[in-house]
Amino acid sequence: MVNSTLFASKHEMKLTFMDGYNNQKIANKEVLIKMVKPNFSGTFITDENGSITISFKSGDKIEYQVEFSSGDFDLQKRERYFINEKNADITLYVYPSEAYEKRIEQAESKQMAQYKEIWGDSICTLPKLLEGADAIQNFIYDNLRMPYNYGDFGFEAHFKIEFILGPDGKPYLIHILESTDENLNKEALRLIRLMPRWMFEECENKNYKRKMTIPLDID
Repeated sequence: MVNSTLFASKHEMKLTFMDGYNNQKIANKEVLIKMVKPNFSGTFITDENGSITISFKSGDKIEYQVEFSSGDFDLQKRERYFINEKNADITLYVYPSEAYEKRIEQAESKQMAQYKEIWGDSICTLPKLLEGADAIQNFIYDNLRMPYNYGDFGFEAHFKIEFILGPDGKPYLIHILESTDENLNKEALRLIRLMPRWMFEECENKNYKRKMTIPLDID
């Protein structure tokens, strides 16, 4: 492993990594950092706060690539301009890799298999959001994180998303049935996974699940 300081410092860049599925810091994980201008490659371990700090001497623009040795997260390629600043504090919300998503799905399938699926339109079986009817759109407005370098132009994206609602009010086995912008698919999945809890009315047996299909609009 290399230390945080590469060589004589002109700039200092602190990178903090967040798991896009649960908004938790990615602590104590090995990451490979490759930099262009300056040309450098080194392996780091994130600290308990999910951070690493790199000091380097370079021009005003750098390009860098981040790859997690575990393979749990998508490869990140970024660039940074240092115009009137010497240091940068950057938080990266990274999306899970396909392999990571598959492991999560397998674990969730096993977990949901123990619950009985219920249907019908009784008060008991129709779940509602704990925070009210507008909670989903309000949550999207407050928590949307556009993919890096997506652009600032206007856009609209519409999704139809299916998931299994567990007895704890959380969505499991989330799948996108329809999408008008595949570049935002992972962000849509992230938002559904983190959205406010649902609740069922009182029933005789609370250990049940229900398949849900909802629209999701990002604009």
